[in-house]
Amino acid sequence: MTVTTIGDLAKMLAQRHHQSKLSSDLSRLSTELTTGQVQDVTRKLGGDLSALSGIDRGLGRLAAFDLAIDEGLTRAAATQLRLDRISQSGEALAGTFTRLSASPLSIFQSEIANQARTSLEDVIQQLNGSVAGRSLFSGAATDRPPLPSADTVLSQVQEVISGAMDVSQIFSAIDVWLDDPTGFEGTVFNGSQTDRQPVETAEGHRIPADLKASEKALSETVVFRALAVLVAEDALGLSPNAKREVLATAAARLGAAQDGVISLRARVGLSQSRLEDAGTRQEAERFGLNEMRNGFLGIDPFSTATELQAVQQNLENLYAVTARSARLSLVGFLK
Repeated sequence: MTVTTIGDLAKMLAQRHHQSKLSSDLSRLSTELTTGQVQDVTRKLGGDLSALSGIDRGLGRLAAFDLAIDEGLTRAAATQLRLDRISQSGEALAGTFTRLSASPLSIFQSEIANQARTSLEDVIQQLNGSVAGRSLFSGAATDRPPLPSADTVLSQVQEVISGAMDVSQIFSAIDVWLDDPTGFEGTVFNGSQTDRQPVETAEGHRIPADLKASEKALSETVVFRALAVLVAEDALGLSPNAKREVLATAAARLGAAQDGVISLRARVGLSQSRLEDAGTRQEAERFGLNEMRNGFLGIDPFSTATELQAVQQNLENLYAVTARSARLSLVGFLK
């Protein structure tokens, strides 16, 4: 019977150690060839990780700014869409007013009533819109819609003009109420008087991208549509001539508000453009940082593949030698 000596054990342990090292090298080189980066970062950089840490901090900062830019662009796009719908419903209502100007009020009064109420409900629905559960037109109070129901708005407007004796007093009362911070903003607008925080696109660079339903063009759009509803539904007890005059003036004021909505859309569009430009700059900066990072950690694919092939060959040779030795030992044992 063959006895295993101390020398045999040492040789076996050495083989195992060599096999373990080759297996470890094979795994490391395979990963490096797949990822294109070294695994032992500390060794590659000689223990000085300060530059790499700075690059990683920069990339993390850019990732945070990217999220803010993406959110700002999403909100801006949703805001544009809702302003566009407000403009469309306003144009439809303007068409009804145009037909009224050349016809007796009695012919179109019912149509105006229906169109004006639908238009009022639509503008309230649009301004109460949200993205990802956060209101678009409520300022900093993104947890709640900025406007109440159409019936509540109608009640507030009717109360404001309840003491008016003629057409001029009706519009004077409305204008005072709209300009008074305790008027429309205090009784109808449920959002915050504080603007939502601008979008931070870089250190020290912020872009405002939000509107509030209390903006003059939007508040006038709501109020004068409500006034048209009250007149057309005979809620104010006006004479036919007074009704026609109020509706004609309301149509003119709504036209001016429409121009204001277009200006708001241009403002949001400018913010969108600035956000897109900021995103482009971020992408360029990220590319530069990644190139620097790859310069620190990148590998030479050709030399790594060559080394991997050599390790594979050495490992195969070791397995062959081990298997050969095991067969010889078995023969000796059987003898």
